Amino acid sequence: MTNTSVPETPDIHVIQTFEQRFTDAREVDRLLKGRSTFQNAKNEVLASLRDLRARCAREPSSNIALAVTRVPENSLRLIFATVRSFGLPDWRPDLLGGTPTSLYNGALENIALWTFEQAATSFAYAHLSPNMCYIHDTSLIQKLYKNFLWSYMKGLALKEQKESGSVSRGLQENKAYKARIEVCEIKVIYIQVIF
Repeated sequence: MTNTSVPETPDIHVIQTFEQRFTDAREVDRLLKGRSTFQNAKNEVLASLRDLRARCAREPSSNIALAVTRVPENSLRLIFATVRSFGLPDWRPDLLGGTPTSLYNGALENIALWTFEQAATSFAYAHLSPNMCYIHDTSLIQKLYKNFLWSYMKGLALKEQKESGSVSRGLQENKAYKARIEVCEIKVIYIQVIF
């Protein structure tokens, strides 16, 4: 649960079941805007919430985990319930096998944007000090979402697919490089002080 966590690939059966249930984007939009089915998976939502809290507790140094712990539980329940109402166990875009415009990935985008707006307008992200002027700028939020997901996250997934463990190894190498730079800077300061 860090900014370099490799996105998990969705189960192909989940995607196939989703695409059998929903045949076009209008059905997805109707369910998303209807809100009536969000209570159908209450036990699964609570289990997902418990799992999220446990994952956050295991990564106390992660800024993302810390930010998630500050989001009110009712907002997290709304997010999980919305995902579950589509018959999805998790929010996992198909970055490697799908396209941004596929029905499955399009539905996940709509879910993400809608739940973000709902949570943000109820001040669930107040600890991040978002500029509320842009919360309803759907075009901007959509561009940010697509850039982050289809550029950054897909890049991580492709790198990991090419060579397993490369993302976490790269993070460790980056930390080691930064530590070496700091040591060099300290040596330079020490030499300047002595001479």
